[in-house]
Amino acid sequence: MANSTYPPDFVEHLHHALANLYDPFQLRESLLIHRLKIEGQGNPATLLRQQLIAAIEGLEAGTDAPPHSPLHSYHYLLNQRFVEQFTQKEVADDFGLSVRQLRRREKQAIEVLANHLAYQYDLVEAAPDPLTAAITTPSRQAELAWSQQTFPGDVTDAASLVASALQVAHPLLQSLRVRIESRLPAALPRLVVETVSARQALIGILTLLARQMPGSRFIVQAEVMRQAVQIQIYAVENAPMPAFHEAEATEGLRMAEQLIALSGGKLSLGDKSGSVQPIVRLTLPAEQQVTVLAVDDNPDTLQLLERYTSNSRFNLVGVRQPQQVLSMAEKLMPEILILDVMLPEIDGWQLLGQLRAHPTFEEVPIIVCTILPQEALALTLGASAFLRKPVRQDDFLRLLDAHSDGLS
Repeated sequence: MANSTYPPDFVEHLHHALANLYDPFQLRESLLIHRLKIEGQGNPATLLRQQLIAAIEGLEAGTDAPPHSPLHSYHYLLNQRFVEQFTQKEVADDFGLSVRQLRRREKQAIEVLANHLAYQYDLVEAAPDPLTAAITTPSRQAELAWSQQTFPGDVTDAASLVASALQVAHPLLQSLRVRIESRLPAALPRLVVETVSARQALIGILTLLARQMPGSRFIVQAEVMRQAVQIQIYAVENAPMPAFHEAEATEGLRMAEQLIALSGGKLSLGDKSGSVQPIVRLTLPAEQQVTVLAVDDNPDTLQLLERYTSNSRFNLVGVRQPQQVLSMAEKLMPEILILDVMLPEIDGWQLLGQLRAHPTFEEVPIIVCTILPQEALALTLGASAFLRKPVRQDDFLRLLDAHSDGLS
């Protein structure tokens, strides 16, 4: 969190202690024993556990924040994950989030807890108490932080984001005789953003341009950058550059910049208008595509798996001839392999052994997908997971997600 008050390594030690909350050997070695002034007061592991549980409870009980406050959400998440010892998958399902989204929110909750402990134990001078600050100073930053918790990041596409912003802004654009044309490429990677805040930022920029440059015509384009998509807004017919230095424009840009930052994005301005340089650029994080190589001699199965992964972050490439698998894998460098067993000439078990013996693919997740009831054999021979045919889409995507964590 941007306004952290704890020492640089405090979150790391706090996270480790929470993850080992019921392991006395790990807790006894924790540097938090010194930081939280527990030394020489009895059993340090027990006292540290009690202090951490009390701090988690303090996120809820120590404040008069309303029930919808982020502090209540943080308390519930930390209690479920570390006190009650639920898995990330179980807590993610409870919150209605993906595991990736839950991990991000869990990190934020631990940072809030670290701030609370830093204040409680005077780890820094004049640290503001996050519990009272959340109530007594409902600032713009607090509202933005609340928005970040209310609207967790999800996956969308740039075309939908632009179209929805244009639809909302249309009455104002029309009244100011402003025309905006979207010319986005068809094959853009999907965006990983907080859709609500990103759309509000785009609406703010469009309406600001309309008020600054009434009667103008704009073009919205986009290009792929490294792990990002940059949405660019051009003014055509050599319209004059808007007066972004005026107070209202400055405030609008600052708000849009803060909203974009909630998604890890960036807003930047050009220094001139016209058809060559965009007036405004929005750089938003893109979903990293995960290449999946599926080996199956049945074309219907490959077609089914391709359909299952359409409109997802998984780019599935099918191979029917097992003799082509190694050369295709060396060419594509897939992050995940799907392997049938009943293949012509070379069966899947032989192919699994060849892949595991290959220095490039010995660590790549390989999912054996077959009609045979041979899960134990598959795992013994080096498979990372097993999936029995017929395959359901939700099971298939869940397995791909589980073996692509950390790839994107």
